[in-house]
Amino acid sequence: MVRPGGHVFLATPTPFRLREHHSRRWLGDVRRRPGYPWSSPPWQVRAMFRGATPCPLAAWRVERHPVLGRAPAQPLLAAAAQALAWLFPWQQFLFRKDGSTGVAGDRAG
Repeated sequence: MVRPGGHVFLATPTPFRLREHHSRRWLGDVRRRPGYPWSSPPWQVRAMFRGATPCPLAAWRVERHPVLGRAPAQPLLAAAAQALAWLFPWQQFLFRKDGSTGVAGDRAG
């Protein structure tokens, strides 16, 4: 349940790895089988929360970093951080629920 204006944070292993994170199966995120875990790609996660506004976490972290946040190329670094987020072992999403739209897990919307 998320109230309007509230946030949903989701962290899941990236599906762009050769070995699935939890079961250690080779190509486990590509070869989905019942009973085995897999990670959803970013476009499926965004589709689950289509009634919410995505908040760019990577850019936010660069902007508030004690050193990178004061760098002259800070806007460029923020854009690069957003692109490089696909390379990290975990994907992290932050969504803000809009006024009256429903979000996954919200019974009222």
